[in-house]
Amino acid sequence: MHATYRGRFTLTDVQPPHTIPPPVATGGRVLYLDFDGVLHPEDVRRRTGRGPYIASPSGHMFFEHAPLLADALRPYPDIRIVLSTSWVRWYRSVHRVARKLPPELKARVIGATYHEDMDEESFRQAPRGMQVWADVLRRKPAAWRKRPILTV
Repeated sequence: MHATYRGRFTLTDVQPPHTIPPPVATGGRVLYLDFDGVLHPEDVRRRTGRGPYIASPSGHMFFEHAPLLADALRPYPDIRIVLSTSWVRWYRSVHRVARKLPPELKARVIGATYHEDMDEESFRQAPRGMQVWADVLRRKPAAWRKRPILTV
């Protein structure tokens, strides 16, 4: 992810760093899933020592839309999930973050766009789309989607 934005990207603009081990699972159909703004409102903040919270006083709860996603994916058992969320960096573990999902979604999680072996600062500064694209180049899914098409 050492490319600079020039308005257009090609396959050669972003290459996964060679120091990052290959993903456990490659190929297949993949959904790149962010939590904030997808499974609950996007205005999530984090307090040191206390964890994340939803900043707006709206009465929303974390992962309130996860059952909707689970229902939408039920007819597609071959779709796997790659987490594309800052929660993985916060908690330093794909498995710890995946445990927050309902069992039917947790079982689909095969990894994340962020890995401990990555340079966190470079990763954090990269646009989310470029983070996903770098993982697509590594994981080589047969088909992928950044967000599900759901109406909530």
